[in-house]
Amino acid sequence: MFALFLLDRVRTEVVSLAGFGAGALLDLVPVPEIFSGLSDPAFVTVVEMLLIVIAIGRTALPGRLSMLLAARRLSERQVLAVL
Repeated sequence: MFALFLLDRVRTEVVSLAGFGAGALLDLVPVPEIFSGLSDPAFVTVVEMLLIVIAIGRTALPGRLSMLLAARRLSERQVLAVL
């Protein structure tokens, strides 16, 4: 599984779900324990952050912002202040 994450040829979600399935099918971890961490607040926060990043990435906002900053020829400090 770790090699699949490193190679980045298969989507991360697919590798994760395959790991859950393999753990359950091979009786490496009891099924209730496999999904017990999904209700943890830290996990929920990470998932929410990933969804926000994906949503922003699908919009034209990052491209527009970079073009705007490039057109104004701001210094590095000014760009950091804007970000």
